Amino acid sequence: MSLEYQVLHEKVYYFPKIIKDIDYLLDKIETFSSESISEWETWYAQNTPDSYPYGDLKKFRTALLNNEVDENKKEIAEKIIFTIIDALEKSCREFLINHGANQEELNHLKHSLYNDDFMYGIRKYNPNEHMGPHQDQVSTERDTITISMYLNDDYEGGEIAVVEPGVDISIKALPGSVVIFPSNYLHESKLLLSGRKIILTHVHMTLDKVLN
Repeated sequence: MSLEYQVLHEKVYYFPKIIKDIDYLLDKIETFSSESISEWETWYAQNTPDSYPYGDLKKFRTALLNNEVDENKKEIAEKIIFTIIDALEKSCREFLINHGANQEELNHLKHSLYNDDFMYGIRKYNPNEHMGPHQDQVSTERDTITISMYLNDDYEGGEIAVVEPGVDISIKALPGSVVIFPSNYLHESKLLLSGRKIILTHVHMTLDKVLN
């Protein structure tokens, strides 16, 4: 089945509601923890406790599924983890295909996303927070691609804005949606006026240059 998406700019794609059962997923993310999915903890800038607290953070890693001893918890954890990773892969795969990526790049994407060594983080912004214009991970030899997943929309403000010169895009993504763009593009999270925005952001590094 083909994916529904919008090309907001040549290199900025929006995949609305790519996660279909978002209400279930969001409920479990808010309340569930296990051996492979952590409790909420404080999310600090630079991931160091002596820096600024942005909000809350919940971490998960596929390798830790092997530590689950409760089969019911393991089933729930697998649904949460693989629903998220599957949506990341499907959206970025479409993005890469549309930019001429070969099969080796697509295989690399899947392997990277399901890498047992990678720790994902779900982040919940505190009210009245924002993040000014910045780049994510940048490489001069390969492309880096930011995949941002938005899990809720019961907040005011907090839009994702891509403010790279020549690109002026601001969007409040629907729950269960993904926005993709080159990680070296300047982007910002607008001021959160009320409520708490919940997101997951992953930076994928390609094998070779794909984006012209």
